[in-house]
Amino acid sequence: MKNINHNLIKLIPLLFLAFFLVPSHAGAQVRVYEDTGFVGGVVGAGYSPAFNAGGTGTIGTPGIPAGSTIRAAFLLAGRHGNASPITVSLDGVNYTFNNTNQVGLAFQSPVYGGTSGVHMINVSTNPSILNASHTLVVPFQPGPSNRYSDFYLYITYNNNSATSAVATAIFTNTSNFGTQIDHTYNFTTPLTNGVPTALGLFTGYICDSGNDGEKVRVIGTNVTIGSTAIGNNDINSGFCGGPVGSFRYQNTAITALSDDNANQAMLNADALSDVGALVSTSNSFTARYTTTTAGNTTNAIWGAIVAYRAPVSLGGQPPSGVVANPATSIASNSAILNGSFSVAGSGDFNCTQACRWFNWGTSASAMIHTVNVIPSAGPTGPFSFSLTGLLTNTTYYYQACVGNSWGFNCDMTPESFMTL
Repeated sequence: MKNINHNLIKLIPLLFLAFFLVPSHAGAQVRVYEDTGFVGGVVGAGYSPAFNAGGTGTIGTPGIPAGSTIRAAFLLAGRHGNASPITVSLDGVNYTFNNTNQVGLAFQSPVYGGTSGVHMINVSTNPSILNASHTLVVPFQPGPSNRYSDFYLYITYNNNSATSAVATAIFTNTSNFGTQIDHTYNFTTPLTNGVPTALGLFTGYICDSGNDGEKVRVIGTNVTIGSTAIGNNDINSGFCGGPVGSFRYQNTAITALSDDNANQAMLNADALSDVGALVSTSNSFTARYTTTTAGNTTNAIWGAIVAYRAPVSLGGQPPSGVVANPATSIASNSAILNGSFSVAGSGDFNCTQACRWFNWGTSASAMIHTVNVIPSAGPTGPFSFSLTGLLTNTTYYYQACVGNSWGFNCDMTPESFMTL
């Protein structure tokens, strides 16, 4: 079987997310993706058309070093109300946002259509994803309600020339939009006080930093200094698109992109903050978002992207020799996927031996991802995952994957089976 170094995806299905219910004035952002430590970097930026239009925007993601390989890439969208499915084009490749790719929990946007949500699509196989800039084409949508309003491109990459490792996570909103919302960000890999830590916000419909602005406090400290606030669209977005935190994180350094700044303060269209001096050496921190005008419930904080230094030792290699083996215990609605690998690799950080998982689906070209399979014994050998909730009399495809902080490999010749 042919093996290639492929994108590591650890998209956490809603079934496995821990969450709690809270009043509308407080809440938590759900962690929908996390990579607990790898050698390379993170880059992200966004685009929004005008609040009642479509448009073509340029999303800049410069600075990915030569020789990098994509670890993960996602296109996120914030949805106000009950929007119809929408197909956008990223660098000429079409992606459709609909109810199947909502992540986290639904919540209320009281002014703009009611039940809303954040969506995320895996774009790791887009052939242009390593480019320094990307073209996003969004078709016309009437507004301001019941539409996919704002978009954010998030990319992680392996690069073995990096001098330090990074951990990163994506959090999406679970709370009804209101005048004040508290969020707690929890991480598997501890943060370190005094080390640059990027907090980039993904927002929308914050038309100005005055009456429509948003104040941000991190662990009680106002990072929107004095009377200032975030607001205004990014320079590449349409009217009322809202600011987003655009940045690259590599080698324990934050590089601001677009109209952001790599300091602690947020102001106007700068929605990026270095919160390294504020966080403690722990596994969480809190943030509070408050509208500048009492009673204003129109602002949208769709989510946050965090990147920080991870304690990964340098000098490792990814595991390899991975093979997808025939499925077993095939029934009408379930089956067990099987795989194995022969080369353990080295430099692993976030799994006992190596991370093992399966990509699977009803199409070999559009597979989704299981959670990691933690091995019971041995640095190499077989691993399995039990699938349930399958359709009867349906053909499924799957591939086996293994990886660590230095990269990963997948068996690129998928196996298949048919349910009974």
